[in-house]
Amino acid sequence: MEGSVQEEQTNYQEVRALRVRIAELEKIQQEQNLALHQEKEARKALETRLHTVLNERDRLIEELTEAQDNINALLDANQRMDEFLGIASHELRTPLTTINGNIQLAKRRLKAFRLDDTREDFANKVDVIREMLERAERQVRVQNRLVGDLLDISRIQANRLELHFQECDLITVIKEAVEDQRASWPKRLIVLDNFSCTQEIRIEADPDRIGQVITNYLTNALKYSAPETGVNVAISSTAQEVKVAVQDAGPGISTEEQAQLWQRFYRVPGISVQNGSGVSLGLGLHICRTIIERHGGHLGVDSIQGEGSTFWFTLPFIA
Repeated sequence: MEGSVQEEQTNYQEVRALRVRIAELEKIQQEQNLALHQEKEARKALETRLHTVLNERDRLIEELTEAQDNINALLDANQRMDEFLGIASHELRTPLTTINGNIQLAKRRLKAFRLDDTREDFANKVDVIREMLERAERQVRVQNRLVGDLLDISRIQANRLELHFQECDLITVIKEAVEDQRASWPKRLIVLDNFSCTQEIRIEADPDRIGQVITNYLTNALKYSAPETGVNVAISSTAQEVKVAVQDAGPGISTEEQAQLWQRFYRVPGISVQNGSGVSLGLGLHICRTIIERHGGHLGVDSIQGEGSTFWFTLPFIA
C-alpha cells in the first residue's frame, strides 16, 4: 500500500514537471512566433521602403533624362537660331545688293542716251535698262518672300497667324499659283495632271494661304531639280478630302531627313540649288505645315534618294 502511494506521488511529480516544461516550451514558441512576426513586419517595412526608394530613383533618373533632353534641345535650338541669324542677315542683304547694283547700272545707261542716237541704238539701250529693272524686280519679289516668311513665323510663334476662310474653288487657286510660277520660270515645264476632267472643287479655306503652300511646293521643286526636268502637279480625291501633290525629278530626300523637313530653320544638308536663287531661310515648309493643319488637313512627302520627291497635302471637303 505504501509503495503504491509513493509511486502515485512520483507519477504526479513527473506529470507536473512535464506540464511545467510544456508551458515553458509554449512560452518559447510564442516568443519565437512573436519574434518571427516582428521580423516579417520589419522585412515588409524594409521592402516597402526599398520599393519607395527605387521608385524615387527611377523618377529622378527620368527627370534627369528629361532635363538633359531639354538642355540638348535648347542647345540645338540656340545653334539653329545662330545659324538662322547668320543666314538671314546674308540672304536679306543679297537681294538688296543686287537691286542697288541694277538700279545704279540702269541710271548710268540713262545718262548714256544721246539726242543723236539712232532708233536702233535707242531701242538697244532701252532693252538693256528694261533687263536691269526686271532683275531688280525679281530680287524685290525674293526680298518680299523672305520678309513675308519672317513675319509669318513670328505670327505663328505668337499664335497670331490669321486665316480668312471662305468658300472657294481649289482648281482656280492651283492654276493661279502654277501660272505665276510659269511666268517666273518661263523655260521650265509645269504639268497639270488630272485637271482636264475636273471643273471645280469647292472647299472652305483661305485661298491666299493655300496658294502660298502650293507656291512653296512649286518653288522648291523647280529650285532643286535640274533645269531640263519638269514638275508635275496632280490632284485626287476621296469622299472626305482632296489631295494635291507636286512631284519633281530632284535628288530625293532620305528617310531620316524627311522627318525633320517641317521644323523651323531646317535645311537639308548636301542638297544644292540647281536652278534659280539659292535663298532659303528654312521656314517655308514649317509655315506650310501650320497653314494646312489650321485648315484641318494633313501634309507629307514621299521621296526616294536619286528618284525625286512628291510633296502633298490634303484638305477636307465642305461639310
